[in-house]
Amino acid sequence: PLRPGSSTATTPTSAAISITTTVFAAISKHAPPADPLVSKLERFMGILNKSHVDIDKLRAARWTGIPVKVRALTWKLLANYLPCHEESRASTLHRTRQEYWTMMSAYFGADAGTRSEYEECIFKQIHIDIPR
Repeated sequence: PLRPGSSTATTPTSAAISITTTVFAAISKHAPPADPLVSKLERFMGILNKSHVDIDKLRAARWTGIPVKVRALTWKLLANYLPCHEESRASTLHRTRQEYWTMMSAYFGADAGTRSEYEECIFKQIHIDIPR
């Protein structure tokens, strides 16, 4: 094409072509995969299937959403409910559940006659709030 007021044709420079090529390469490199749900699940499974879960990688991956199949385990790890080391998860879970039942029997296993008026009031309010 000719420029207005010019008798010479303009052509793209090699720098412009190089920039365009670089931009397209960057876009294609970061283009979403064919099935983003499968790819996301594979990414999470790659993080979670190790003997020691890298919690920083797990935190970074959660920003794009956590697949349903791994959501429960992911949140238990992120909330420090389960340890990152796979070997100690079963024993930690067993210990935590034992502590829970011990506390339940200590606080709520007592007869209604042995609870104070304050404890009865709290107990009553809890039973009102649970169905909500």
